[in-house]
Amino acid sequence: MSESLGNIVDAKIKYRDDLQKIVTQLNGEIDYAEKQKRSAERERIYPLAELLHDVFCRYDHGDQCGWGYEGNNWDAAEHVRWVDIAERLLEGIKRIQYDKPTESDIIGALKFAIDNKQKMALLDTIKTFAK
Repeated sequence: MSESLGNIVDAKIKYRDDLQKIVTQLNGEIDYAEKQKRSAERERIYPLAELLHDVFCRYDHGDQCGWGYEGNNWDAAEHVRWVDIAERLLEGIKRIQYDKPTESDIIGALKFAIDNKQKMALLDTIKTFAK
């Protein structure tokens, strides 16, 4: 009887170990999926971040701003900095709106102002969304 009990215990230990491996694997897959989701959510901000950088960056792009040296690396310091600025801008605009514009509305208005090289219009646009 004790040999049979020993086999049952061994089987349960193996089963537990197998379950722990599965849990570890699933946790890794979940972490990866969450990282991909966060990345996809940030990607929607990239056009606005680029637009804001192009208009508002005051550094010399020969040797003071790393944007050009970073290429299209959105994990690099300057790109991350401008994505953070864009996210804060959008969140600030949304927070103070009664009728919240969509991100597309905001980006479209900003692009219109910038494309027409009207920085004052850009500021007016931001103020309009901020009312």
